[in-house]
Amino acid sequence: MSAHASSPAFSQPVSADEAYRIAKDAYIFCFPLNYYYRTIHAQVLDPESKKTIGGFGKWRHDGLATPSDKDTTMPNNDTPYSWAWVDVRSEPWVLIQPPADGDRFYSSVWGDLWGHIVDQPGSTFDGQKGGIYLLASTAWKGEVPKEAARVIRGETTILGTLTRTAVFGPKDLPQMQKIQQAYQLMPLSAYLKKPAPHAAAGPGWPAWDEAAMTNAEFFRTTNFLMQFVVPNEKDKDMYDRMAKLGIGPKGDYDPAKFLPDVLASLKKGIADGHKEIVEGAKTAVDSSKFYGTPEFMGTRYLDRAVGVEAGGIIPNVPKQAFYGQWTKDASGESMDGSKARYTFTFPKDQLPPVRFFWSLTMYDLKTRLLVDNPIDRYSIGDRTEGLKRNPDGSLTIYVQKDSPGKDKESNWLPAPNGPMSIISRMYGPDDRILKGEYKFPDPVKVM
Repeated sequence: MSAHASSPAFSQPVSADEAYRIAKDAYIFCFPLNYYYRTIHAQVLDPESKKTIGGFGKWRHDGLATPSDKDTTMPNNDTPYSWAWVDVRSEPWVLIQPPADGDRFYSSVWGDLWGHIVDQPGSTFDGQKGGIYLLASTAWKGEVPKEAARVIRGETTILGTLTRTAVFGPKDLPQMQKIQQAYQLMPLSAYLKKPAPHAAAGPGWPAWDEAAMTNAEFFRTTNFLMQFVVPNEKDKDMYDRMAKLGIGPKGDYDPAKFLPDVLASLKKGIADGHKEIVEGAKTAVDSSKFYGTPEFMGTRYLDRAVGVEAGGIIPNVPKQAFYGQWTKDASGESMDGSKARYTFTFPKDQLPPVRFFWSLTMYDLKTRLLVDNPIDRYSIGDRTEGLKRNPDGSLTIYVQKDSPGKDKESNWLPAPNGPMSIISRMYGPDDRILKGEYKFPDPVKVM
């Protein structure tokens, strides 16, 4: 049976089987748009939200993360976050990045609503001296100020940053915060001290409905968000297919217009697409293929969606920070803090070869958030105070829910009382890491 159009504007009819295939692929394709809108709504559009940053063009600077921080999955305590979003529909914005001090890792990572990482000015690519950058969409054509290092372009007219500034423990917080407070954003007209162009009309932002991430309303939210998209020719086939269901920049998607069997197939496509993304995120052990520019990601829509689900909003690219993930131990068994203890052991002289630093961070597998523990330690690494080597020069990290004993607590990464996920982060990775020549040791179950 085919879908029925109650309006001449509705797209061409499709069978239940075709509706399933399109819905599944479209869900995977559009997942980042909706995922990002969830955060934008909470941080920018809802003044009553506890997560608000006060609107577009505003900064919110975070300190050290705790288990109560739920803005993004897999938060870290290595590089406290600075959040900001800009709407570049009417004009570009200017980012002014301050100098860092010494050899501190810092990076202003910018992404568009597709989950692309479009640029990351900072230590790895630009050094420690700071700079001026223009933020715009790929559709913008205008004069670039001579002093701007480059234009940062995204495929949507809303861009966001998760800027990261390394901190070397609680004592270093004041110095790190001085750098955070020096990040600046302003419209291009304000920077040039010229009259502002006519502001883009308010789009009538819809309230966020968490249920709509996995039900038939998902594509209604998608259609609203399409007004902020600058379409890329590489996605034409996907747009053509989605149009059959009324999904797209000028789509008239309405679940009520479908016959029951077609709607049921569409819902199943959404459910199966979501399951594929979530399952992919659980086994995403190599960050090198999940994050990057539109050119790098190409039409690997599933990888893009898995990257968003696994790494959250605006993650680092591998050349800046190379990630690894463990949900299973070296024998292939799922790691569970209620059932076992584990160790990571680095042989002598085989610590990760990095320019800046490395860490291991513990997360609850289900929520992918930090885990409460009695010593308030959420990550461990080469900057952890008091870390002890073994007599032979090797280094052992103890992963368990209870203390391994006072003499070993300096090397203890507390685990949840249940399934876990451990993320390694290597900042400023050496080529040996990027080429796969260096392998992080796997966790071993302690008998």
